[in-house]
Amino acid sequence: MTELKAIATDELASLEARIEDLKTQLGSWEREKTAILRQGGHKEIQQAEHALATRKEDASRREDEYSRTRLAIDIVPHLPRYRAWKEDMAGRFPVADVQARKFAEAANEAEKLTLETIGNLKVAMLDFKKSFQPKFDELPENGRDTADYERVLTRIENANIPDYERKSAAERKRWSSLFRTQVLSRMQQAIKNVENIISLLNHQLKRPIGQDRYKIERKPNPEFRFYRELIDLNALHHEDELFFAHIGEDLRLALEAFLQTLVKNANSPEALRLLDYRQYFDYDLLVSDIRDPEARPVSVDKQSGKMSGGENQSPYFVAILASYLHAYNRHETRWKEPSLALVPIDEAFSKLSGERIQDCLKAMAELDLQGMFSMSSGNIPYAFSLCDELIVITKKDERRGSRVGIRNVPSVLFRDTPEGRAWMQEHET
Repeated sequence: MTELKAIATDELASLEARIEDLKTQLGSWEREKTAILRQGGHKEIQQAEHALATRKEDASRREDEYSRTRLAIDIVPHLPRYRAWKEDMAGRFPVADVQARKFAEAANEAEKLTLETIGNLKVAMLDFKKSFQPKFDELPENGRDTADYERVLTRIENANIPDYERKSAAERKRWSSLFRTQVLSRMQQAIKNVENIISLLNHQLKRPIGQDRYKIERKPNPEFRFYRELIDLNALHHEDELFFAHIGEDLRLALEAFLQTLVKNANSPEALRLLDYRQYFDYDLLVSDIRDPEARPVSVDKQSGKMSGGENQSPYFVAILASYLHAYNRHETRWKEPSLALVPIDEAFSKLSGERIQDCLKAMAELDLQGMFSMSSGNIPYAFSLCDELIVITKKDERRGSRVGIRNVPSVLFRDTPEGRAWMQEHET
């Protein structure tokens, strides 16, 4: 009873009243929940919760992208532009969603412009490097960073361009003069020398060889037409200004190509071919029959496939004689210095008839050349009467124990000896 009397009945009454209120509120919430469930509102809540989770993920992803971008790119230089852009957007589109959409559209346009600009920069960089190669080959060509190119342009802007232009003009003039004197003039002299050699050789070949007369012909090679014109033009003009003033567009392009090849690819096959004066013309050997003065000369190059073996071999023997005439300077009548003038030929006259063999040997003697020929035994009777000495090689078998060896035994026979004359009489038939 003492404890019961000690309880604060007012407080109990208050708690009891609060419990009743909560029961009433709980009943109201239950009715509201029932109403929401009956109306299907829980689906909207689930959708809202799902959208909220998606937005949170998107916000987290964008925050990560922002953090990576902030670490990768220093945005301080772009901060004034960013603030001005943001202020402009805020003034034009007060609603944040609209601002975000407009920012996204602008970003897409900027991305397209960036890709287009990178492509144009790549093309410009490649053109720049190609124009001045190989001087700037180490510069990048990714189209994203122009710092190296800007440094080059800065050096150019700060350089004394007029002074460089004067030096460039002087250097170009010096190189042009060197090109004329060291290349074109020497090529002209070499071609003139070839012309003289062919003329002198043709003078020596005027004497018929058997029933045929031979002549070396030279025709311009169409591949080198512009270069020949450059050489001829160089011979006409002594002053550089006159020479370059008379160069047309085609010759100017040929001159530039010539210089570029010599400067950049001096040891290439193309450069060596340009400097080989023999390539500037095509050469042929013409054969005329002295028995028919009206007949047209026959080109060995064009008719070689239609000739017999002997007809083919005779012109090439003449070509060999002409080569040795040139090598020993025997084509020049003024050449008085002694010379061996030896012409060694292996398997000589293998396809020639006896008459043609004798014609070739007589021609060699008339040209003051000395021959040393290796030939089959069947051709010896035709040749020995016009030779000084005959060396016959016979093979002799020798047995040494169980081994059989072969020894070459030479026999020398001179034409102007009783043995030589006897041998010729024996083989005269």
